[in-house]
Formats: sequence, structure tokens, C-alpha cells
Amino acid sequence: MAKAAGQPDCHISVGIDVHEPFISAAEKVKQSLKLTNAYFYLATLDDLAGRLEDYGGPFQTVLNIGTYHYLFWGSSLSPNAFYSHREILSRFDKICTDRVIFSARLEVNRLPDGVREKARQHKNVGAYNTADFLKSAQEFFDVRKVGYLGTYPLLVMSRKKRS
Repeated sequence: MAKAAGQPDCHISVGIDVHEPFISAAEKVKQSLKLTNAYFYLATLDDLAGRLEDYGGPFQTVLNIGTYHYLFWGSSLSPNAFYSHREILSRFDKICTDRVIFSARLEVNRLPDGVREKARQHKNVGAYNTADFLKSAQEFFDVRKVGYLGTYPLLVMSRKKRS
């Protein structure tokens, strides 16, 4: 996010998280880099989607790297969970105007231990896979695989044009 905020054509860069220490750390980096167009909020995806203008949105680009499984299954830091690719992706569609840059663990066997165990006990465990994710994503976005981020696919999901 700091790299984006440092670009001359970036008017606003916004980060959200559900864990206050992460927001505090981001604020320290912002101050260290003297970024005046970066903002960090303690918020959920639903907070952002529900009050988009309060956070400076909608946003040209949404970046979701390595945290998608927490949106789907929840976490020890936030019990909020969607249990549905479509529900998450419909919110991404609402908050962005152009694209989502995305990389995540989309197979249950690749999830972190605690999340994997929670997933295996949930009735929606069968829906958490790459094929189901892509099927839901293609409802809202044109999806293009552009490489890998570590061992996980890196996707650019361009928002479909609305009539």
C-alpha cells in the first residue's frame, strides 16, 4: 500500500484491518514515509462496503493478498465469516471501480492449521476450492492469472462493465 500511496497519480490509498495493532503499525510506517494520502481504518469488509464514501471509496483497485481465507472462514481476531465466495466477491465488486489484485490459499489443504480445522468441520467445506472461487469471481470480474505470488496464483480480476 505504501508503494501505491507513493505514486504521483494516487489520490488516496486506504487500508483496513480488524486488528488494531496492525493499524498502529501501518500508521507508524505512514509517518516514517511521510505519506499524506494513506489512511488506515479498524474495519471489516462489511463496514467498508456499507459506508464506502466514509472511507474515501469507491476505489480503482482493491488489493487482497493472503487474507481471503479469513474473510471466508473468520479468524481468532475476527469471528466475522461469510462462508461464501459470492458474498465476498459481491462486496469486492461494490467497493472497486476497475480491478481486484488477488492472491490466496484457495484449497482447504493449504490453509493455516487452525483455519483448516475449522473449515473441515463446516458444512461449506466443499465450496472452498479454486474452481468454485473462479465460478463466483467470473460473475463479477474478468479473471486473468498473471503469475504466482510465492506458491499461490496471482490474479487480476477486472470488474465487468455494467450496462
